[in-house]
Amino acid sequence: MTIISLLVLTSLLPHLTFTAHVDVGIVNGRKAKPHSRPYMVSVQVNNYHVCGGFLISDEFVLTAAHCRKTNEILTAVVGAHNLKNVNEESVHIGVRSYHKHPDYCSDTCRNDIMLLRLEKKVEQNKNVKIISIPTQEEDIKADSACGVAGWGSLQTNGSASDLLMETKLEKEVKQNKRETSNRILSAVSLAGED
Repeated sequence: MTIISLLVLTSLLPHLTFTAHVDVGIVNGRKAKPHSRPYMVSVQVNNYHVCGGFLISDEFVLTAAHCRKTNEILTAVVGAHNLKNVNEESVHIGVRSYHKHPDYCSDTCRNDIMLLRLEKKVEQNKNVKIISIPTQEEDIKADSACGVAGWGSLQTNGSASDLLMETKLEKEVKQNKRETSNRILSAVSLAGED
């Protein structure tokens, strides 16, 4: 996985995690076509959705550090579209280990990123796929349109959606990525620890 690829994912993560933290979510979103974003993961506590995440490999999910309170046991739900549909072919997978960014600050949500190592490898199918990450050679231009998806609130202080929602946003790609690169490298280096 290249640094630029992780930067792209992480450039979207602060928006998702900040809005989730202040109970905003996918404001002005629309229903995503079922399973059109097979890399999306519902991060849950006791079968209750708390955060979204991305399947970045067959055993790692990238999410926000604020999604886990001390000693909470998280579950990753892959292949979901409608969180209330128990007949859906989604799979619940336990989390083996949690890797919060070492400089995560819960007061400011600085470095609000966490890797979840799953208890077992995910089997990919039409509803479950690893997110496609750009290679280092693929340049992402400033003001590129980016998609945001999740099961968050549809309006400020509104209730969360049971259906996967999506919207587009414009994201300025910063020229100076040194600080972000260092944060990502720190988070990724934790992936090998148990």
